[in-house]
Amino acid sequence: MTDVADGWKRGRFWHSTSAYGIAEECPEIPASGHDVYRWPGDLTKPSLVVLLVVSEDQRRKRIAGRQLQVTDEETQLAEDAQKRER
Repeated sequence: MTDVADGWKRGRFWHSTSAYGIAEECPEIPASGHDVYRWPGDLTKPSLVVLLVVSEDQRRKRIAGRQLQVTDEETQLAEDAQKRER
């Protein structure tokens, strides 16, 4: 998390976690309006969300730039193009 003016920015928030969970657990993508898309009541809701779509090569560079341990989930995404596209 990084301070920005009077707010903050964060990468990999609820959106990426829920998207990964849906791709992992749901055989079909749930329809618009499904409860799976409902924002959790106990989680701060951001005022702005930006979806960054990058190539797999760029995704790997961004992960390497974090200088953190690569998670099992990131390894699975790197190996499974179909899961990345869901």
